[in-house]
Amino acid sequence: MKKFLSVLLTLVLLLGVFAMPSSAAIADEESVDYAVVDNGNPKTKLNLRSRASTSGKSYGLYYNGTPVIILEEMTKWSKVMVGNRVGYMMNKYLAFGSDAENVESAMPEVLVNNTASANWTVIRATPSTSGKIIDRFQNATNVTVMGTSGSWYHVDVDGVTGYMMKKYLSPIAGVKYALVNNPYRTQYLNLRSDADADSESIARFYNGTRVRLLSDVSEGWVEVSVGALTGYMDAQYLYFTNSTSAIRNGWLSKRVTTSTPGSRLNFRSEPSEDGTVLARYTRGTRMYVMGMVGDWYYVKCGSRFGYVARDFLK
Repeated sequence: MKKFLSVLLTLVLLLGVFAMPSSAAIADEESVDYAVVDNGNPKTKLNLRSRASTSGKSYGLYYNGTPVIILEEMTKWSKVMVGNRVGYMMNKYLAFGSDAENVESAMPEVLVNNTASANWTVIRATPSTSGKIIDRFQNATNVTVMGTSGSWYHVDVDGVTGYMMKKYLSPIAGVKYALVNNPYRTQYLNLRSDADADSESIARFYNGTRVRLLSDVSEGWVEVSVGALTGYMDAQYLYFTNSTSAIRNGWLSKRVTTSTPGSRLNFRSEPSEDGTVLARYTRGTRMYVMGMVGDWYYVKCGSRFGYVARDFLK
């Protein structure tokens, strides 16, 4: 219901901007006729068409629960506003008045999730790369999807409506992991003790390092675990995916350099001499440094992940 009211209020404000002088802008949703998409089957979507006919061009397909402003109601069709787009929808697939409150929303919630170096994506006025840029949003921003139009989603982001490319958005449901995704491969991302940029840095990790999500994104931060460590990361520098190799990593390639020939380097479960020894490696063994924790490296060696003393990798 909260999602519905948020999107509806956005539509009301848009209607005030487009239909009336600013001095008489609409501020009360009860003074506006509205409906919500009600396809019956939540897996289907409703066309927004260019004219009141099934042969009219489709501007997009919209999910159950998407609120629309009624600009003109006819016998079988209504002229409606959806976000920043005006078109026509069939009345039999709309729920009006109090019936609208009983329609369960099927609008997906997704995250901005761009692997490009910018770590953000733009929202446009039309579903085209030449469409006017309305705003831009950082990775991990929550987005409500109202409908689809080819390779674009028609979305609402905290009251801003427009179009975003599907490839830069990822579903929230079912995603349990993320990959460190700094703007540049040589940079690292801090794992912090609290959800605050001024809190203590526990460790630092390079691009491509996989972290397990322990919470939802909240105010731009997410609780994660990496190896034996738990803390918070700035979500805009994470790429949310269950894949282990969706982005190019920035790990450092190093080799074991033990102090004496024949000696072996302990590979531990924690960044401490009290950590369980998982394996021992001879001089010259290649390891990939994924992160740093004080005097320890978090590394990958073969299929193993663990910690080794920094002094013995060069």
